[in-house]
Amino acid sequence: MDTMQANLKDKEYLEELKLEWRGENENSEKDRNLLERLQPHKNLKKLTVRHYGGTRFPDWIGDCHSLPRIVFLELSDCKYCFSLPPLGQLPSLKELWISGFDKLEAIGREFYFYGNDSSSNSKMTQPFRSLEILRIEDMMSWKEWCCCFEGDNEASGGIFPCLQDLHIYNCPRLKEQLPQQLPSLKNLALRECQKLVSSLPRAPTLMALVLEKCEEMSFGDVPTFPSLKMVIVGGSHVSESLLKDEGVLLTNITCLEQLCMQDSDFPNLLWPKFRQNHNSFYNSLQTLCINGCNSLSSLSLDLFPKLRKLDLWNCRNLQSLSVSSVSSVSVSKGQHYLTTSLIWLKIMRCPKFISLSQLELGAAGGSSSLSLNLNAPALESIILHDLENTKSLPDLLPSLQYLWLYNCPQLESFPGGSFPSNLTVPQNRC
Repeated sequence: MDTMQANLKDKEYLEELKLEWRGENENSEKDRNLLERLQPHKNLKKLTVRHYGGTRFPDWIGDCHSLPRIVFLELSDCKYCFSLPPLGQLPSLKELWISGFDKLEAIGREFYFYGNDSSSNSKMTQPFRSLEILRIEDMMSWKEWCCCFEGDNEASGGIFPCLQDLHIYNCPRLKEQLPQQLPSLKNLALRECQKLVSSLPRAPTLMALVLEKCEEMSFGDVPTFPSLKMVIVGGSHVSESLLKDEGVLLTNITCLEQLCMQDSDFPNLLWPKFRQNHNSFYNSLQTLCINGCNSLSSLSLDLFPKLRKLDLWNCRNLQSLSVSSVSSVSVSKGQHYLTTSLIWLKIMRCPKFISLSQLELGAAGGSSSLSLNLNAPALESIILHDLENTKSLPDLLPSLQYLWLYNCPQLESFPGGSFPSNLTVPQNRC
């Protein structure tokens, strides 16, 4: 069918439409005229536009009367467009994806309202009143996100009153700033926004926070996140600012369940002294992932009584797991034990790690000679990879079902001389 004769505006039962251009743009005005003629019926619910070659969009994209029922919109790789249409006025829009606008340098009020007259705010419907998911990715020229007029709508929840998921990825020139009031936000992910200097938004319902390679962000006044359950941080500046002993983020969180830290040095967070001085997340943490912390030499397992999953990667100076206090140790038949709740243990590329069967008493430089054994009655999976100096495994592993050993040349044998009978997937590549 000839696209010029498609007459999509009359197809009232069409609910999803994908428009994609191929080849290099030769005439932006021609592409715009084509997209103008491809206006669908107002019953459309999902629209995807990819590789559009025009410099601006036709009026029907962003018009509340033309797309009153649209719930999903994707605008991708429209690399010649200098601005976005007023998508904030689409009354039913719940999910919005924007990516690959190579020419776009700023997102201003044209994104939220019709026209440019700031005095018309009061006459406009609250922007993005239904939006729940916003993803902005691969915007190489984007520098500014203007949200300074959101105070006009502060009493009713700001410019994104229902937004639950905000994801911004690979926007290397974005400097300022994030929306500062997001009352419904549950998930915030900022990745590879190296020049972003914005502070974190006020989001009392936030449950998951991801910050990776955002080295210029400001953490001087971090809001309280009483519902935060997952934190993933990466990069030296981000980790030091959020996790240092002054503790601007984690020190008042009591329900955190998952913490992943990458490419940073922050051993003080894992020391008993830090826990004693702060009402923080230790008692609730269930998953701990540490990747690339070269200043970490020992990790005290008894700091995390509910820990279920432990991943340690690329910690070049990590030598052992440890116990911070003798009060955590139990004695049975003359043997000293630390009992943990672990069900999953992975240690990879930690060349100085010595033993899983013998723990140190005392951490962060104050170790004792007391011999301690690891008792892990619930441990189901062990993965050991590239541990050049590890010699032994724990004695008490009644629930172990999965064992993966790779390049552990010093490992002598399994306790008792054989694999346990309940081990269903033994793997050995030492």
